Amino acid sequence: MKENSLKKSFHISKSFAYFAIIFLLSIGFSLAPFSVQKAHAAFPTIAGSSTIYFSSTGNPQVITLPSGIVTGDLLLVVYQPAGGSTASTPTGWTLLASSTNATYYSYVFYLIATSSVASTLPIPMSGYVRATAVSYRISVNTFSGTPEIKYAAGSTSSPALSPSWGSADNLWIAGLTNVYSGKTTAAPTNYSGFMSVGPGTASVAYSEIGTAYRNYTSSSDTPGLWTTTGSFTGPNALTIVVKPVVTATVPGVPTFYDSDGTNQITFDNIRMSTTTPLFSLSATSSSDFDTFQLRMSTTSDFSGTVYTQTFSGTYASTTQYNLYATNISPSLPTTASTTYYVGARVA
Repeated sequence: MKENSLKKSFHISKSFAYFAIIFLLSIGFSLAPFSVQKAHAAFPTIAGSSTIYFSSTGNPQVITLPSGIVTGDLLLVVYQPAGGSTASTPTGWTLLASSTNATYYSYVFYLIATSSVASTLPIPMSGYVRATAVSYRISVNTFSGTPEIKYAAGSTSSPALSPSWGSADNLWIAGLTNVYSGKTTAAPTNYSGFMSVGPGTASVAYSEIGTAYRNYTSSSDTPGLWTTTGSFTGPNALTIVVKPVVTATVPGVPTFYDSDGTNQITFDNIRMSTTTPLFSLSATSSSDFDTFQLRMSTTSDFSGTVYTQTFSGTYASTTQYNLYATNISPSLPTTASTTYYVGARVA
């Protein structure tokens, strides 16, 4: 948060239960900024994806990762072995989560890519079985932290998920894995990039995965029901959320105005009688900001008692706002012949 580079002073005296305010001069000043700043983000970027269905049994099954991997990319793999086989976490990777529905297992692995990451990934299993995989590459510098996930075992509806970091420009990935003769034919409402990977028919009892994604600014999402055909004996539905990179947005120095064209604005070298002095201000910012604060003091460096009022809302860059000082804390004394200095800052 930045402080205005101009400071106003005014004289106040008590008269007939209202304040007589005289603004005398403007002089330069600088105070420490607020520590709270508004966060700004952009959605994590899916830079590539790959899919594979193994129609023949094997162990391990070696999947092909998305092309173009660079250091720092986030790699996500949704993996479904067939035949009731379990899978082990590949060397160097991390298990984000797994789910079990009867004897049918579903897995999501992830890795932050290094310069030595291979273009293929062998996934060891407990038996020689068929398998299906969907992989995503999330671009470096577009995500932060560790993705979060929630499974719904035995369901064909991707569950509600509320990430620990709250609302942000989040990337949401929904998935449905299955072992039997079912097939996903359409993604949940509002989800795009639909992929259905498996034998290609609902009459073959092998593994199958459906995935889709959504950019959505929210603290939670419920992707919901997948459109399917055939038998879903072993479904495991899932929801993944990826956090964006969050940077601080610092609004510019606020500006005082001498007029709004209609109301009597409190400004330099003016005498006015009022219990609600009205200040008009604006500030520049790369995005909306949410706080104005007026500060008043009898000292030009604000080293003494500071009387403040904070205004909260949604404020747009360069828009002029009228702020009535009706709730100053502590209450502004009405001692006669006292000069007060006024500043403003924003966040």
